[in-house]
Amino acid sequence: MTVQRSSGRPGGGGRRAQGDGGAALVEFALVLPFLAILVFGTVDLGRAYQLRNRLTNAAREGGFYGQFHPCDDAGVAAATGLEDPTITSEPGYVVVSTVSGCPSNPTGELKVSASADMDILTPLVSAITGPEVTVTGEITVAVQG
Repeated sequence: MTVQRSSGRPGGGGRRAQGDGGAALVEFALVLPFLAILVFGTVDLGRAYQLRNRLTNAAREGGFYGQFHPCDDAGVAAATGLEDPTITSEPGYVVVSTVSGCPSNPTGELKVSASADMDILTPLVSAITGPEVTVTGEITVAVQG
């Protein structure tokens, strides 16, 4: 006696019904834009985070110089640029240092802020935020001398 096994589908066998082959392609075409936005949005977020870290490190270096020379804005800006020489070529790169009491009696805290513009690559994200965003790194230090 021979036992036949059934696949549980009408018509038997493990074959797909006619016309199912294109369904996966249609589903992929519907999901692809969302996947692309997710991937490129993640790339933009990583670029912004990296730029913020670079700017914060540069501001930290300017703050270290500014602790002992708080009224020397040009020196603070130069020290900021020495931390990462390529950062000075970023579009919109600006260094701002503020301290109270200059030039006669600098006291309190020195705030060094470095900022630069970053272009957004993802079209949907750039439609929401604009074609570029300004990323800022800042540090506050106590004036030492």
